[in-house]
This record gives sequence, C-alpha cells and structure tokens, in this order.
Amino acid sequence: MRLRGGAEGTRSPSRALDYLRQSWTDLRAARPFGLQLARASACLVSATLLTGILGYLYWTAAARGASPGTVGYAAALVSAMALVSALGGIGAGLGMTYVLPRAGARWSATVNAALALVFLVSALLALGFVCGAAALRVQLGELAESPMQLWTFVATCAFWSTSLILDDVLMVERCAGLLLLRHAVAALVRLGAVPIVIGLWGDDAGFGLAAAWGASALISTAIVVAPFFRRNPSGRQFRADLDIRAVTQVLPLAVKNHGYVLMAMAPYLLLPLMVSNMLSLEDNAYYYTTWMITMQLLTIVTSTNNALFAHTASAGVLDRRHLNQVLVAMLAVVVPAALFLLIAGQAALGLLGSGYGEHGGPLLVWLALLAIPKTVTELYATVMRVRRRFGAAVRLISFGSISTLAVAGATMRAWGLPAVGIAYFSCFSAAALYCAYDLWWRADRHRQKGGPRSAAAWLPRT
Repeated sequence: MRLRGGAEGTRSPSRALDYLRQSWTDLRAARPFGLQLARASACLVSATLLTGILGYLYWTAAARGASPGTVGYAAALVSAMALVSALGGIGAGLGMTYVLPRAGARWSATVNAALALVFLVSALLALGFVCGAAALRVQLGELAESPMQLWTFVATCAFWSTSLILDDVLMVERCAGLLLLRHAVAALVRLGAVPIVIGLWGDDAGFGLAAAWGASALISTAIVVAPFFRRNPSGRQFRADLDIRAVTQVLPLAVKNHGYVLMAMAPYLLLPLMVSNMLSLEDNAYYYTTWMITMQLLTIVTSTNNALFAHTASAGVLDRRHLNQVLVAMLAVVVPAALFLLIAGQAALGLLGSGYGEHGGPLLVWLALLAIPKTVTELYATVMRVRRRFGAAVRLISFGSISTLAVAGATMRAWGLPAVGIAYFSCFSAAALYCAYDLWWRADRHRQKGGPRSAAAWLPRT
C-alpha cells in the first residue's frame, strides 16, 4: 500500500507540472493569434467608436440646426442608401476574405473585378429602388422628380458599397490602421458638411445631409487607396488588371455570406423605414439618434467578430481555446460598457433636445442590454461561417431578425418606440440561449457521450 501510495504521490506532482507546462505552451502558442486579433479588433473598434462619436456630433448638429422632420427625412434617406449599398455589395468583400490570401498573381484582377462589379450592381439597384418607390407612390419616390437628386442618390449608393468592399480588403491584408483612417476621414467630411448644408438649405436640407455620406465615401476611399497600394504588409503590388472571370471564384462564397449579412442587417435597415411609416418622421428621428448612440456598444461586438472572421476564414480553423478567449474578452468589455451606456446614454440624448431624451430614453435601455445576447449570437455565427456551415448561421440570424421585425411591427403602434427595443432584446436573447446550448453543452455531449449531433460539434479541444 505504501509503495502504491508512494507511486501515486510521485505521479501527482508530475501530472501537475505537466499540466502547467502544457498550459504555458498553449498560452504562448495562442499569443500571436491573440495579439493579431487584438490589434485588428482595436483598430476596428476605434474606427467604429470614432465614427460613432463624430456621427453623434453629426446628428446633434443636424438636430440643433433643423427640425425633427428634416432630420427624420435625412435618416430615412441614409437608411435607404445603406439598404441599397448592402444589397449591392453582393457579399463580395466577405467572399474575398476566403480567396485573397491565396490569390497569388490574380490578386489585382480579383480585387479590381470585385470593386467594378459591386459599383455597377449598386448603381443599378439604387436606380431601381427610386423608380420602384416612385411607381408605388411611397416615401423617397419623389427623388425621381429631380434628376440631380436621383443621380446623387445613385452615386452615393455606388461609392458607399465600393468603400465597404475596400474595408474587407484592408482587413484581409492586415491594414486595419488604414481602415481606421478611412472611417475617420469619412466621419469628419460628413460632420463638416452639416453647417454648410443647413446654412444653404435650412429646413430643406434633408437630402443634402444624406448626400454628404456619398461624398465622404468617395473622399475617404481616394485618400486610403494610394498608401495601401504603394506599401502594405503583404507586399501586394497593384496592377491595372481587370478580369471579370476572377470573381467566379469569389461569388459562390460571397453569395452565401451575403445571405447571412443581409439577414443580420435587416432590422437595422428596415426598422427606420417601418418607424417612419407606422409612426412618424419625428419618431424616426428619435429612434435613429438613439440607435446611433447604442451602436457604439454593438459595434464592439461586430468589429471583434469581423476581425476574427478575417483572420480565420481562409484557414477554416477556429479551435475551442481561441473561441473561449474571444468570448471572455468580449463579455469583459461589453458588460461594463452596457452599464456605462445605461447611465451616460440618457445624458447624451438630452443634449440633442428635450424630445430626444423623453422619447428615446426607454428605447435606449433595451438596446443597451441587447449587446449581451448579441455577443453570443454573433460569435456563434462567426464560428459557423469560418467552417463554411452557412446554413446554421443563416438560420440563426434569420430567426433573430425576422422575429424582431415581426414583433416590432405587431406592437409598435400600441407601445411606440420601446416596442422596437423589447422586440430586439427578447428575440435575440432566445437565439443566444440556443447558441450557448449548441456551441458548448450540446457539442460537449456529442463529443464525450455520443449524443445528438451539434452544428458546433466539430470544434476541437486543445
């Protein structure tokens, strides 16, 4: 007995030492990945926070200088432009995330062909949107009556889509710093345009406020393109190659990711239009400004997932250790930030005017809490897309987005703006519970006990 006890006594410290050595090895092995992801995430978060802060100043200046109806009209136009730009992007940027790291000599041809295709598709969709709105005699259809406004709207959508594709290229090529520069320039251009537009047109400045977004996309893209193609970490050499056949490699992956992105953006793009038509343009001004404030929190989640996707999509590998690291890091930032937003957000709304704080305050509470379930659902969707299991990601986001729109549409007239926040939080909380069950508990049960197959069962333990 003593011999066996002694043997066990000598093996226990050995096991402990082996465990510590392995843990240290794993930590060191994860460090390069963590540092790269942290840098990219920091640049993305900084870009979105800077854009959000300057965007808040943009809408504050607009609200102070123009009526709520004018601000609501500008917000509806910006939402329509964002919708067309999202559709026109056809997922090309996400598709190139899989392809560009291994494109070799076809790199320039692939990038140029994708940018040209997105520009053309977005322009055609913008033209079709205005013509359709005019035929149906709905809001924004009046743009068709003014050739100048029509073609400005078309150009804004085309340049906006192209700039978003460039953002994906910058992320893949580890140039997140230039992405930060582009967003900073774009936000400053928009902010600088507000006093000029309002000074020239006053309460008729709604269209001019929205058109500033197209000008900002064009100017910021032009500033960033030159340094990127002159010098970048991957040593890519830009050439004037344009081979439309190069996008055939991108489009299948682009279309699958595009379905996910469109469903994810559906509430963001459609709710302002629903609020404008079901409530009023004034209510849309209150909704949109409240959303812009809470977006500073939600973009922390989105930016981290975008960086994670850009770093792992090409390899198609994301192990359990890295996944847990990202989740813990995100929650450590998101939870305190949500609490801070609950306190500071009310004051930020109050600076816009008394009506903004009164109508947007209850909505802000629900949208701040939304960041917690969003952390889980977006991470789950990223895992599925990295492994090219697009069906699981699309089903998840479709449930969250469609149910949010349905619940908000059914309750908005009775409950007003808070109905939007309640719908958002409750629907994505239900989706987050399923994600946590499938990604951790069910996957472990399948791996250890041979239980029912999970969409996340492939995740390796390391």
